[in-house]
Amino acid sequence: MIETVMLYIALSVTEPDGNKMEEEIRVMSKHFDTTEECDDFIVNWEFFIRSRGLDAASSLLKEGYEAEIVELGCTTVEK
Repeated sequence: MIETVMLYIALSVTEPDGNKMEEEIRVMSKHFDTTEECDDFIVNWEFFIRSRGLDAASSLLKEGYEAEIVELGCTTVEK
């Protein structure tokens, strides 16, 4: 099997009444050749991921629901 490094984002969702849902949304995005490349990407782009990326994720939710990034990192995935 081939391993690839991917950007990993975990989001929690809060309901309109303020209760945080138990489930998390986990997104794996963007492939990298090495963990170091992924780590560098996060260092350089974390602000944009946490702002624009979070806005994009929130726009997919029903009105009144809010998303929050609870984890941002790199993970290895077997293909």
